[in-house]
Amino acid sequence: MNSRLDDHFFPSPTRKREVFKRADPRGCFSPRQRCTEHATLDRDLTTKLAEKVMGWRISRDRFMTGEREWIPIHRFQPTERIGDAYKSLERARPTEYSICASDTGVCHVRIRIGTAIGEACDESPPRAVTIALANALGITVGACA
Repeated sequence: MNSRLDDHFFPSPTRKREVFKRADPRGCFSPRQRCTEHATLDRDLTTKLAEKVMGWRISRDRFMTGEREWIPIHRFQPTERIGDAYKSLERARPTEYSICASDTGVCHVRIRIGTAIGEACDESPPRAVTIALANALGITVGACA
C-alpha cells in the first residue's frame, strides 16, 4: 500500500487525527493540500480503471477495448471528463452512490460496491467520482515524487 497517496486521498484510521488537521471538517482537501503532480496520478488511475473496471488492455498509446477494437488513450479521461467518470461508475455496478456539491464548489462522492465504501472530495466532480470509485475498488496508484 502506498502511504503517501493514501494520506492524500484515503486517510487510514491510524493517521486520521493528523490528516484531518489539514482538512476541512468533512475530510476534504483543497487543491493546495493535494499532491501537485495530478497529471501523473490521473494517468496511473486512468490506466488502472481501464484495466480493472472497463476490462480493457493497455497498449503503447491506446486502450484495446475488445475484439480488434481500440480507442486512443486521450479519448478516455475519467478524471477530467464527467461522461467518462460516469461510464466507469456504471460499469462498476455500484450498490449505491451519492454525489453532493457544496456552495463552495467542493464535490463529495460516496460509492458503495458490495460492502466496500469509497469516498472522495474534490473541486472537480469527475476526479471526485474517479477517486471514490478507486477507493471502493481498492485501487491504489503510485505516490508523488
